[in-house]
Amino acid sequence: MSKTGIPTTDSMNSVRENVATASGGSWRLRGVWLWAAVVTVLFAAGFTSCGEKVKTPSGRQQTMLIYMVAQNDMDRWGVVDDNIDNLLRGLPSNMGNNQILIYIDRNAKPPFLLKIDNSKRDTVRIKTYSEANSATKARFSEVLSDVKRLFSARKYSLDMWSHGSGWIPADKTSYYGSPAAGLLKAAPASGAAASSGSPRELMFQTSRWFGTESGLHMDITDISDAIRENDMHFHFILFDACLMGGIEVAYELRDCADYLILSPAEVLMAGFPYHKITAPIFQSTPNLAKVCREYYDYYINVGFPYATVSLIKCSELDALATKTAEILSSPAALMSDINSAAMQTFDMKFSGHIFYDLKQIVNEVASPSDTMEFRQILDRVVIRKYTTPSFETNEGRFLINSANYSGLTVYLPSSTVHTDLNTPHRNTSWGIDTGWGAVY
Repeated sequence: MSKTGIPTTDSMNSVRENVATASGGSWRLRGVWLWAAVVTVLFAAGFTSCGEKVKTPSGRQQTMLIYMVAQNDMDRWGVVDDNIDNLLRGLPSNMGNNQILIYIDRNAKPPFLLKIDNSKRDTVRIKTYSEANSATKARFSEVLSDVKRLFSARKYSLDMWSHGSGWIPADKTSYYGSPAAGLLKAAPASGAAASSGSPRELMFQTSRWFGTESGLHMDITDISDAIRENDMHFHFILFDACLMGGIEVAYELRDCADYLILSPAEVLMAGFPYHKITAPIFQSTPNLAKVCREYYDYYINVGFPYATVSLIKCSELDALATKTAEILSSPAALMSDINSAAMQTFDMKFSGHIFYDLKQIVNEVASPSDTMEFRQILDRVVIRKYTTPSFETNEGRFLINSANYSGLTVYLPSSTVHTDLNTPHRNTSWGIDTGWGAVY
């Protein structure tokens, strides 16, 4: 096994063969990156054949649906197969009645749904979908509907694993250029990564963002609307994608889940270490704090110590919005008075920053007493947070002051840069309910 945690022995051959068969192509090892889109759903039930629902055995069950939007650069690096590899070897020895499903949309292949055979640690195709863009509300909603109809459960959870750019609207296409364009030019044809001789370290030198297929992206409101329209609620939603740890994202999803796991900064292409987080996910009560800690520890120990992660308690977000609105109704200072250059930021993709630390920005506009109360509520919202002292990719490096790491980011309106984002931000749920930007 390499230091990246990627299986390289013959023990995974059966898994490789089954995933390759399901995908219609040959197995390839991961070459460089891990860019996809994953939705993970915990629930109960299973299939005996395509479309056939079987009686749910007695006892509590969890199932993880992985929604992979891999019809993009990631599939060229073989990361779909590699990620399934890691997830399978991370399965607890006793999965009980738990079930894992994987929705995959790859290059030049129709989307399909796989089922994990827990006893064989193998994959079986369950359903083939019509060709459609998986980075859309329509397809996401269709898959959620299938989950609810065919795999009802006591508890659902969701892991969105892909590219990501936080709350930025999908129609602002200029912000969705590839963050690793230089490397993408050298990306191999599908399946060629393993034989290309590309160093595995590149997987830790680029980052991911959220939901890309054929130039389309999903708005956060698309995600929340699809969840609500299917009358679903999740125990937790994990975003394995860049820059999703913003208050705008968290607030939009506050009634869709009990908890959120998010990264305020980018997420290196290797993503979350599924071989380490699968077991805590499938404890009788999912150990979400351990999931966050395993993510942080993985990057500390793998030789690329660049990671941020936060665990958010959604039930406290309304109180945070109420206090923020109170502060902004009579601010001690205007946002336009803030020296943005002195603020902690978490992005390198854009010319001019978009993602600032929430606590630090509020500190600049709140009175001392309001600041203290805001921090007390924020501590109830962000119940776990980890950050490395710096973050680095092939695009550059920035320092993270732990004193200015609240675990959530926020947009700072500007009259000079990214002015086209000011109005869309005011129209987010967070902007509407707090008046953020109105006192700029």
